[in-house]
Amino acid sequence: MFKTLYNNFFKRDEQDIIIQDEINKVINNINHLSNIETLNNFDKQTFYNRLIQVYPATFTYIDKKYHTIDMCEFITNKLPDLIKYCKYQTIDMCKKVVNKNPQLIKYCIYKTPDMISKAIDADYTLIEFINNQTLDICKQVVAKDPYYFKFTKIQNLDMCKFACSYYPEYIKFCKVFDEELFLLVLKNEPYMIQYINKDYQTKNIINH
Repeated sequence: MFKTLYNNFFKRDEQDIIIQDEINKVINNINHLSNIETLNNFDKQTFYNRLIQVYPATFTYIDKKYHTIDMCEFITNKLPDLIKYCKYQTIDMCKKVVNKNPQLIKYCIYKTPDMISKAIDADYTLIEFINNQTLDICKQVVAKDPYYFKFTKIQNLDMCKFACSYYPEYIKFCKVFDEELFLLVLKNEPYMIQYINKDYQTKNIINH
């Protein structure tokens, strides 16, 4: 089947015959695609470009030094999850794969606000892979599952109190505090006093 695909796809000239012969050699054991590196006087870039056009999944075995933008765009259009192997990415490429599968945002170099919103709406646990968070997104995630509070980079006091009411030990991840929060934590887990800012260690708090 592979030979048929290849013959239908490319014109038969001398170079194509050489490339086809080499494709036929490696395609039977795709894990050893790197063996092509041992060949001399061979246009490896042309070989790899043509190989993925016929068999996109082989992209996962191609050394990144042979990646091109066109190659990355081609394989993400065919098999979006292969973006994780791309040396080259564009904003359009990232948007395209996130629209097809929001989970893929974790592999994208570029993350725009609309991509982030789409990803979080689809799966709030993806917040751990997002650096440019917003307060609204962090609130949305923590409201769904306080466990993911520890992955939020933007916080407010209400969010901290909510998370610590479920997991008192999460005070160590809090960026904002007040006395009420510390009292809430110490009531449930007294040993967490070690995480209390010295400025808040009043007699009132310690006595609790």
